[in-house]
Amino acid sequence: MNVRTKMISVLALLFAVLIVLDIGIQKLVLMPSFAELERDDARTSMKRIDNALNITLGNIQLNAADWGNWADAYKFVQGKNPEFVMTNITTAALKQLQVNTVMLVDLEGNVVVASSGDLESGAPLDIDLSANARLPENFPWRRNLAAGKPAKGLVKTNRGIMMLAGAPILDGTGRGPWMGMVIMGRILTPQQVRQIGAQAQANVSMDADHRPGGAEELIETDAATEVSRRFADIYGNPLMTLRVDVPRKITERGQSAVSYASTYLIVAGLAALTLLVIVLNRVVLAPLAHVTRHAVAIDQSHCPRHVEIPDDFHLAGVLLLLRMVL
Repeated sequence: MNVRTKMISVLALLFAVLIVLDIGIQKLVLMPSFAELERDDARTSMKRIDNALNITLGNIQLNAADWGNWADAYKFVQGKNPEFVMTNITTAALKQLQVNTVMLVDLEGNVVVASSGDLESGAPLDIDLSANARLPENFPWRRNLAAGKPAKGLVKTNRGIMMLAGAPILDGTGRGPWMGMVIMGRILTPQQVRQIGAQAQANVSMDADHRPGGAEELIETDAATEVSRRFADIYGNPLMTLRVDVPRKITERGQSAVSYASTYLIVAGLAALTLLVIVLNRVVLAPLAHVTRHAVAIDQSHCPRHVEIPDDFHLAGVLLLLRMVL
């Protein structure tokens, strides 16, 4: 193998190692960073869903507090304003409040009045929670009822999962003594779930889940990054799972960018290697070969034809001449 072949081989090996290292860094460092960005985006989307659900519950609780601090409701619970039901507990009121059920409960947990209806058609709904004459004995909000404190959460009904909020019944000036609790609820329909997703700008779906609530899971597929969070009801029992699907656009674009960068790097490496070989050949290797041929010719011209010159002698002379030239 001559000098030219060795030099080209070394340069090609060097460029190949550099290209492999660069591609490895892109695959092992850059691509995982894109995937981590996707995971962060999915977790952020789930946080927005959680916030949107809490905001919806907060709005229901705000309406409950508004009704709770109403002098007419305060008198009605005491039996002093029987007209309150006919003028206020109506289908129009439910639609205005955007709730499926309204309940007024006294301090003993008795349901003084309750009304439930469908928000679209206005037809009455038989919701088991509001159909009972009393709150269940194990109902967690009985403590809030006794202490005059608000509450909100999720509960399972015969009509599906319901967002529930309650507020104490006050005298209209924000003072007591409290006379019970106003409880309002909205069924968490698929349309309501989509609306919550629209508020959070995320694609969300709801599934039944009987595992303990509060945990968050992340699953990556080829098409999407899925984040699921489990929720419990007001009793602390597993109730549902909300799942956010985030398309893997970041990874897709990152993969395209890495592929383009790798292609450009290989092309640039081949071009640089070719240019470097051409330059070395013209500037170093070709003149060196020319000098070598002249040295051999000069060495042979000063020796008689019949004298055999050892190979190591020629080699030593060429090397000496090359040292003088270079």
